[in-house]
Amino acid sequence: MVGVETDRGHGHNLGDSAATRPREEVSRWKESDPIERFRHVLLEHGLADKDELAKVDREESLLVANAVSDA
Repeated sequence: MVGVETDRGHGHNLGDSAATRPREEVSRWKESDPIERFRHVLLEHGLADKDELAKVDREESLLVANAVSDA
């Protein structure tokens, strides 16, 4: 099990620009995003390449889209 803190990186919905959040806060979260940091580790140690990670991104996006349409 992996426990991490992540941030949405955008507003609560498509119409919410999240303009009320300080830019520094958003920037700080982007710099410490555990998902992006792990991607970097995988690439750095040769455990995955960019094509493999892009495939995972596409597959996960499809799973989320299907879950939303089924909801």
